[in-house]
Order: sequence, then structure tokens, then C-alpha cells
Amino acid sequence: MVYCRIPGCPKKRAPRSSLCWMHRDRRIRLGDPEAPVEFQEQHGMKNTGIYATWKGMRRRCFTKSHPSYPRYGGRGIKIDPRWDRFSAFFADMGDRPKGWDLHHIDSNGDYCKANCVWIAKSEHSRITNAARRCVAVVA
Repeated sequence: MVYCRIPGCPKKRAPRSSLCWMHRDRRIRLGDPEAPVEFQEQHGMKNTGIYATWKGMRRRCFTKSHPSYPRYGGRGIKIDPRWDRFSAFFADMGDRPKGWDLHHIDSNGDYCKANCVWIAKSEHSRITNAARRCVAVVA
């Protein structure tokens, strides 16, 4: 049986990870698998669309097994360190309008307040598909 790499943690590690689920989640959310629990944010918005958007952005940039990682984190796209905390992301971007997506204006730029806007899902889909077609033609 293979255990978590954090000293003193008796839990089994998560698939394709050297960390257990708890420490893996802390690394994704807080950037540090050993961050104390008291520093974890309590915002009451875990089951909202804006929180799902924030988590999706983080997964695209940090989770190598995510299908979109090669187009985001794999290309070096980063997230503003302030946005490691959901509350800072929410303060900068406000609530997500219904039917809208997070769009970073410069597709080669990082996720930050100056480079992100809310855009209608239909428009976002059109822009994304057009960009993929251009990449396919060039490649």
C-alpha cells in the first residue's frame, strides 16, 4: 500500500499523486499541501457557478491530468497569485452573470483582473472554436 508523502499522514495516496486526497486538495486550493486547516477560506459559495468557474480556471492551469491543461498550464499560462484565494477572485470579477463565461482577453496572457472579462457563452464558444480552427490550420 502506498501512503501520502506528507510526514505523519497515515492516509493512502490519491491515484497518480504522491499525496492523499486531503493534501492534494489543499495543494490545488491553497498552493501548499501542508497549509493548516484554519487558513482555508470559509465563504459559503462552494456550490455556486462562480466558484465552479474559479475551480475550473485553477484546474486548467495546475492539474496536468485535466484535458485542457496543454492549452493553459502546459503553455505557461498562470493565475494572479491573489486569485489563489476565491474571495480575491470574487472581489475582482464580481458574480458571474447567468449564461456567461470567464474569458481571458489575451489568450497567451495570464489570468488576472486586467486580462479577464465575463462574456456571453455563445460569444465565448465562437471565439474559442475560431481559435482552435486557426491552430489546426497552422499545425
